[in-house]
Amino acid sequence: MSPGGQTSPRWDNDALFDIISTRGAEIAQIEQREDDVENLRLSRFTAHLAAAGALLACVSSVNAQTTVKIGLAVPNYGPFAPVYAAEELGYYKENGVAAEITAYRGGPAAQEALAAGAADIINFFPPGVALAVKKGIKEKVVGIGSARPAGWHIVVMANSSFRTFADVAGKKVGVTAKGATTDFYALWAAKRAGVQVETIPLGAPALIPTLKSGQIDVAVLNSPLSFRMIIPGEGRSLVDLGKEMDPTLPDVWVATQSLIDSNPKAIEGTLRSIYKATAYM
Repeated sequence: MSPGGQTSPRWDNDALFDIISTRGAEIAQIEQREDDVENLRLSRFTAHLAAAGALLACVSSVNAQTTVKIGLAVPNYGPFAPVYAAEELGYYKENGVAAEITAYRGGPAAQEALAAGAADIINFFPPGVALAVKKGIKEKVVGIGSARPAGWHIVVMANSSFRTFADVAGKKVGVTAKGATTDFYALWAAKRAGVQVETIPLGAPALIPTLKSGQIDVAVLNSPLSFRMIIPGEGRSLVDLGKEMDPTLPDVWVATQSLIDSNPKAIEGTLRSIYKATAYM
C-alpha cells in the first residue's frame, strides 16, 4: 500500500528488465554516438596536426641552408662571374647553400682567409695550394675552375719597344701580390725566356693605372683587365698565356679539411651551383 492508502502498481520483473534493458541500450547508443563524434573530432584534429607538422617540416627542410663563405682572389676576374650569377639565379638556395661571397686583394689574401677560418672554400691555383699544404694548412683541391689561363696576357703599352719577353730583362713587372697567380706567371715567362725580372705587387685595381703611368714596364693581367687594354688598342699582348702555356689549371676550388670532414654536402652544393651557373652563362 502507498502512504495515501492506494495500491501501488505491481511491476512484472520481466517487463521491468525489458524496459531497463531497452533504455540502457538507447543510452548506450547515444553514448556511443557521442564517443564516435568525439573520436572523429580527435581524428580530424590529429590529422590537421600531422598535416601542419609535415608542412612545417617541409618548410624547414627547404629553408635549412648551410652558410658557405666563398673567397675569391680578386673582385674583377672574368671566370668568377658565375659565382655571382649562381646567387642571382637562385642556384645556391636550390642546393641548400647560403653563399657569402668575399673578393680579396689577390690569391694569397684569400689563402690567408681560408687558413684563418674566414673562408670555407676559395678559388686559388695549384702551386699556391701546394705551398699552403707544405706549411701545414689543412686544405684540399675539390674542383677545377678552368684548364687554361684563357684571357690572361702579359701586357705592355702599345707604343712600347718590347717585342718579346726576353726584352723585359731587368724590368719591373706588375703583379697582384707576391705568391699570386700573376706572380707565378711572370716568373714562368722569365724562366722560359732565360731572363731575370722584378715583380712588383700592386693589387689588381692598380695594375692598369700603374702601367699607363710608366711606373712599371709590363703587367700580368687576367680577363677582363687584359681586354680593357688590348681591345681599345692602348696596350699590346707580349705573351698570350692562354695560348703559350700548357694546361695548368690556373684556378681551382679549395676547401678546408674541416668542411670536407663535417659537411661534404655543402661543398657539393656550392660546386653544383657554380658549375650550373657556368653552363647557363
